Amino acid sequence: MVISNAANAGEIVSADEDTRFYDDLACLARDANAHRDRARAFVRVGGTDWMEAAAAAFAEPANVRTPMGGGVVAFRTSAEARAADRLGRALPWDDVIRTIGERP
Repeated sequence: MVISNAANAGEIVSADEDTRFYDDLACLARDANAHRDRARAFVRVGGTDWMEAAAAAFAEPANVRTPMGGGVVAFRTSAEARAADRLGRALPWDDVIRTIGERP
């Protein structure tokens, strides 16, 4: 996939497949379950740094636009995610996969 906006990018790194890149974290979440046992997911935080998705906190800010419309943003800390989220939540990666990744 061509990354149209690296600020919300993510990737799945696998030992047995090519690395997969995503420009929207909701798309990464939709694909993550299929790779969970043999790969690790990484996300962009702060628009510049990479972090393992399991260690990041996620939010759905009210006024954010992501390339594919998923609306999920990664943060370094739960406090940052809560401050940005439209409902004051900080979602762990497993919740993003379970709730956001299952949306059509």
